[in-house]
Amino acid sequence: MRSKSLLLPQLETHIVLDLGLIEYVVGLNEEYLDSPKSYRQHEQKLALWQRRMSRRTPGGSNWKKAKQKVTRVHEHIANTRHNFFLKLTTKLIRENQRSASSICAWQI
Repeated sequence: MRSKSLLLPQLETHIVLDLGLIEYVVGLNEEYLDSPKSYRQHEQKLALWQRRMSRRTPGGSNWKKAKQKVTRVHEHIANTRHNFFLKLTTKLIRENQRSASSICAWQI
């Protein structure tokens, strides 16, 4: 049994993107897309578990449990950012035939 390949339709739309620090993406038509701010959403939980970990005896079982919690929060933040990036790129690819990006490096 053969699986059908899903081909995207041919489109004649193009998009130019500018990747920034404040806004995640700025489109050619001044369309702004904010970053997900996943760190700010989990900052309090991360601080709580880091404080608990700092009060435990290093190497002890409760310290290891707190370290696992800190690791899980960091992992959740990374997964949220990665998921946002994948959804954004998939959306842009499906909507546009060609894309170009520019990354500005400011020197201070």
